[in-house]
Amino acid sequence: MPTVDALILQLLSENKKKRREAAELLGQLGDPKAVSPLLGIVHNSYEDTDVRIAATRSVAKIGDLNAIPDLLRIPPDDRHLIGRVVQDSEREDLLEELCGESLIEDY
Repeated sequence: MPTVDALILQLLSENKKKRREAAELLGQLGDPKAVSPLLGIVHNSYEDTDVRIAATRSVAKIGDLNAIPDLLRIPPDDRHLIGRVVQDSEREDLLEELCGESLIEDY
């Protein structure tokens, strides 16, 4: 498996499949130093939606509570990214309470 640093660099690839795979693997590795680059992907409205969802899932998997304020700064039009991640999460009620609205919609 590639190192965390190599995967962080792969997030910059021109190939969206490689960026998505890097985001997914970073979540599996669980290293907190990946949170900041992953949040950069989450907040990039020009990024492919599947890559952004993979990055959001990985931030959630890493479980760094310091990332919650950054996730809450996602504009309302992009909150579906969080909703898609928390659909199967035990923390759904907490995230909805923090955001003040339902995050889950029918997709």
